[in-house]
Amino acid sequence: MNNASSSPGSFHVLLAEQVSVNSRLFFKLAHSILRDTAAAEDVCQQSFMKAWECRDEISEERFLRAWLVRVVVNESLRLVRRRKVENHAMTDLSTKVPVAVLPEHGDTEL
Repeated sequence: MNNASSSPGSFHVLLAEQVSVNSRLFFKLAHSILRDTAAAEDVCQQSFMKAWECRDEISEERFLRAWLVRVVVNESLRLVRRRKVENHAMTDLSTKVPVAVLPEHGDTEL
């Protein structure tokens, strides 16, 4: 925080308040994008960690909730994009790699 009166301790209290009051909102937001409970929980946790790590970038305390909402959305969308890339890569691999034909149980020759 850029406010001279803010200290890491006060930001910690403010962040804890926002998480406590808005955690359900943050989770619902992430879940609406991801459609995956565990992934939504992970995104929320990552977002709260990011808020703590980037606390000096938040210009005013009154914008913390809006900033957290934006981080949750961005982190959720990042995960969606990453999953698409991974799924696309796996699809490409499965169509391009020849599958070895294994002998039947009775066959002794390879």
